[in-house]
Amino acid sequence: MNADYVNAAEAAQRRSEPDQVPSRESEPRLKTAAEITRMRVAARRLASVLQTLARTVRPGLTTAELAVAAYASLTDADLHPVQRGYRGFPADVAISVNEIAAHGVPGRRILQTGDVVTVDLAVDYCGWKADAAWTYSVGDGTPAGLRLLRAAYEATRAGIAAARAGARLGDIGVAVECAAQERGCRVVSSLCGHGIGRYLHEPPRVMQVSSPFNEKRIVPGMVLSIEPVVVLDMADVSVVRSADTHGLQTSDGRPCAQFEHTVAVFADHSEVLTVPVPVPRRRR
Repeated sequence: MNADYVNAAEAAQRRSEPDQVPSRESEPRLKTAAEITRMRVAARRLASVLQTLARTVRPGLTTAELAVAAYASLTDADLHPVQRGYRGFPADVAISVNEIAAHGVPGRRILQTGDVVTVDLAVDYCGWKADAAWTYSVGDGTPAGLRLLRAAYEATRAGIAAARAGARLGDIGVAVECAAQERGCRVVSSLCGHGIGRYLHEPPRVMQVSSPFNEKRIVPGMVLSIEPVVVLDMADVSVVRSADTHGLQTSDGRPCAQFEHTVAVFADHSEVLTVPVPVPRRRR
């Protein structure tokens, strides 16, 4: 779940929300190895849910029906979704189709062959948060849609590779942007990643385009959400509020794709925590 859409009018609301780190806190909350072990459980279970949803996405399904399937899978994995009520979001799952860049509200929209649909899940497990998203092609993907998915996937991979102890946070944005542009696509610059731990959104802010102001060093103990939103073609892109007032959509209607991972930084390596593994199912 993207940390923010840069908009000063929302700052006052964010300061009052219970699951938001106080605005005065700008330094990252570093995690111990034991704390990352707890986060790993939440993240792996979450990744497994996103993996299973690939079998659910199909033409004719409404986004509300997809959200119900996602919620059931989260419950089975003993994960508690945390998006409902966060900054006023009215659902447990964010589902964004085509031109919706982020925070899409599930509803009556019917998935069509060739659509690209992003499912964004944020969860709590035993007090620790995990955040991940995946974009699926509905039915037989179009050449343009499949190119978009590949560009978004490789952009996220590049950002993860740059998230190493001793590097700078700005290196992540440079890597993400370069990978997208190499494939003829562009990153939505107003959406960014974030730290994560006890809270869904913690410092630092992780810009996903090159920025001269992101010189803070990446250090062991950081756990970061890397989540670029990528659009087709190289033209400038901006996002606006969608009709439901929660989602963000491209102003020109270009489709979007996003792959999000939760990444832990250690002294000698970084680890993608959101790797799917079999998880025990909750007894009904």
